[in-house]
Amino acid sequence: MAASPDRELGEARAALDRGDGRAALAGLERARRGYHKRRDGDGLGHVLGMAALVDGADDRTRIARQNLVYAVKQNLRQESRRAARERDAPWDDPFPDLQAPDEHTRVPPTRGTKVAIAAGVAAALAVLTGFVVAAAVGDRPSKPVTLRLENDTGRTVDIRGCHGPDCATTFVHRRLAPGSRADVDLDPHTPVQLFRVDRAGADECLPLRIHDAYERLPSGGVLSARLSRATPCPGRTVLPRPGDATPI
Repeated sequence: MAASPDRELGEARAALDRGDGRAALAGLERARRGYHKRRDGDGLGHVLGMAALVDGADDRTRIARQNLVYAVKQNLRQESRRAARERDAPWDDPFPDLQAPDEHTRVPPTRGTKVAIAAGVAAALAVLTGFVVAAAVGDRPSKPVTLRLENDTGRTVDIRGCHGPDCATTFVHRRLAPGSRADVDLDPHTPVQLFRVDRAGADECLPLRIHDAYERLPSGGVLSARLSRATPCPGRTVLPRPGDATPI
C-alpha cells in the first residue's frame, strides 16, 4: 500500500527528531506531493511549518529546504486561487512578495572546495525536487503535458524520472540511443521535475521547470528538453522549450 501524505509527514517528523535533515526533507517532499494531489491546503501548511524546523547544516540540505519551501508556497497559491475561483470571489495572493528564484543552483562543496555554478543560489530540485514555479495556476485544465526528452549527447544514456532528491524511487527509466527521443507525460502543475542522466558511468541531474514551461506552451503542444543540458547534481534548472508535437 502506498504511503499516505500523513504517514510521510510522520516519518519526516521522526527523521527530524533523530537529526536527519535530508531524510526529513525527502519525506516532506513526498508529503507535499500527496497533499497537493489531494488539494489539502491544511496538509501543505503542516509541511511548510515543519520545513522551517530542518537545520540547513550543509549547502545541499539548505538548498533542498529552500526549494521545498518555495514549492509548498506555490502549491498554497494554487489552492487559494482555485478556492477563490470556486467561490467566484477575488483572489488574495497569500504570498505576494514571493519571487521566482534564479534558475541557477550551486553545487555543494566537495572536499572543502566551494564552486559556484552561477551568481544565484536558487532552486534546483524540489527538495532537490521541490523546485520552482514562477506563476500561479492558470485556468487551463490539468490534463497531462507531454515532455519529450532528446538524447543529443552522442552516446547511449540511461534516463530516470525521480520521485525524490536521492532518486531512490523512480516513475520512468529509459535507455536512449544517440539521437533518439522518449515521451513522458507529467502533471503540468509540477514545479520542477528531476531527471537523472547516466552517461559514461557518471550521474548528472536535469531539473526541469515544468509548470513555467507549460504556462508558455501553445495549446496542444509538447515540451522538449535536451539531455546535454544535464549538469553535475544537484543540477542547474532548465526551462523546457516548445517541441514538435508530431508523435514519435
